[in-house]
Amino acid sequence: MKRFLHGFRHRAARRGFALIIVLLVVALLGLVVGDLAMYSWYAQRASLNFSGDAQHVAATDGILRVVCARLSSKEFTETERKQLLAEGVRGLALGDGLTDALFEDESGKLNLNGLASPNAATQDWTRQAWTALASALKVDEALATSIADFIATRSGTGGAGDVPQAITLLEELREVEGVTDALLYGGAGAAGVESQGLSGYVTCWGSGGVNVNTAPVEVLDAVLADVAPGKADVLIKYRTAKEFESIAEVVQVLGLDGPAAEPLAGRLTFTGGIVQVTVTTRSGPSRLVTHAVVDPGSDGKGIIRLCRRSP
Repeated sequence: MKRFLHGFRHRAARRGFALIIVLLVVALLGLVVGDLAMYSWYAQRASLNFSGDAQHVAATDGILRVVCARLSSKEFTETERKQLLAEGVRGLALGDGLTDALFEDESGKLNLNGLASPNAATQDWTRQAWTALASALKVDEALATSIADFIATRSGTGGAGDVPQAITLLEELREVEGVTDALLYGGAGAAGVESQGLSGYVTCWGSGGVNVNTAPVEVLDAVLADVAPGKADVLIKYRTAKEFESIAEVVQVLGLDGPAAEPLAGRLTFTGGIVQVTVTTRSGPSRLVTHAVVDPGSDGKGIIRLCRRSP
């Protein structure tokens, strides 16, 4: 009897121990599954920043692939490029929603990475142009200085010419206190008036020079501030009839003499390159905005930066 009781107690102890192990394993699995589910949720929000249907993402990525291949095609003419930049694509029905795609020539914007250039002259004119542009766009002076200092203190690899790739996406400026999505990408302002945001005027791609044939008047005014202040409209009026092809042509139109025109040589370019594509997909109340930078010279593989946001 004693042997039986001893064996029973031994088997019960083993079963109890096994039960405890099973319960611990189940609890641990529950925690792991919970963590994975939470991680998956955060990862999805971080990568898409959007809670709507995956159709938005599929439609956007499809458009980006087509656009990238088209811009990179040797059959894509300069006339078609200009038409695409001017008109974009609006109201395209994809799945259950509508999609708009807008295109901007990044070379027509001020490259803020010039603020981090090891070349003092490039750094100086970029800071001067950024200060003038920020003032024209009504960016708080202290905030504009903080943005400039933030970029100037960053080191970057790659880039073009003497302009390093200090930042690769305007989103990085969110690290500066006071920088918001509205400041970067615009939105409804006072009295419901839409503002374009900094993304329409500044970039972090390209050689540092500004394309005189596509730059908006605010950017040209900023670039010319110390050389030919207030004369951006003269250039824009001229380029509507004929695009500029050389610095000499710009100097002649502005009526500058030799020494006064010297700074322009490193500031202006005459051809386009990298294109920013903004794709907006809408389905019911949900909306997804995707910003991508496309390099036409990359044989159709040039979606080099991408961010998504849900306004």
